[in-house]
Amino acid sequence: MFKHILGAAAVAALLSVGCSSSSSTSTTATTTDAGKADSGVVRADSGTTTPTADAGVAAATCAPPDTTPTFSTPSALPATAAWATGACQTATVGGFVTACLGSTSTKALCDSWKSANASCSSCLLTANNASAVGPFLVDPSITADDTNPPGLVQDGFGGSIQGCLNHFKAGCGEKYFGFANCLNAACDDKTNCKNASAADQSTCSDDAIGGGQGVCGDAAIAARGTNGACKGVFPQDAGAALTGESCFAAASEDTSTEAGITAYFTRLGMMYCGSN
Repeated sequence: MFKHILGAAAVAALLSVGCSSSSSTSTTATTTDAGKADSGVVRADSGTTTPTADAGVAAATCAPPDTTPTFSTPSALPATAAWATGACQTATVGGFVTACLGSTSTKALCDSWKSANASCSSCLLTANNASAVGPFLVDPSITADDTNPPGLVQDGFGGSIQGCLNHFKAGCGEKYFGFANCLNAACDDKTNCKNASAADQSTCSDDAIGGGQGVCGDAAIAARGTNGACKGVFPQDAGAALTGESCFAAASEDTSTEAGITAYFTRLGMMYCGSN
């Protein structure tokens, strides 16, 4: 599978918060109580498979904590670079994913790809403190090596999606990931949701949102509420037009496989650096 910088932890983070374009994603009930506005949020997909119970722990025991979990809201990214620059072709971006991110990538292969594709490389890879960021963020303080051939920031995958969401609406990415981080903390599959089924984890997320009243209700409202930072970003089933849902893996991009991740990363790169 992919190098650890964009490996299991990053993929899990994506799947746990992903909004797919599938009409199967359900919405929380529209309620207004206790004086709080309706969150208007779309339930986060768990993206997990049913785990095997161990140490005799029951499988479906998963409930959000009674108090607000500790979570972080990511720092604001710089402006997102212009999309559809025409700097890359699909095969070129695919070559980048293979040479710089895939299981067989090395620093030598990545450096060779960057030298041969300078224009595409400068669009795909931007410093995380650049005035306008691209789809894959590089930390100038990180020394690239075979473990991390392009020198991506440690949360480069999440940063890519954060920047993508900000393309649709400034500030959406930060608030969305704050909301996602709250759900991940409330329904942590290493603690209170250990051994829980995907369905039970999904129920836990619903309860954590609680129509705006749960432990993650405030974060949900800030991101997805009536006046939230991401209002209008996720119009589901909007047809061919790109929406914020495009920032996440599509149903056809099985991110449990390297082929699916490659397809997703290639598409993400082309949204920024391909052509309309």
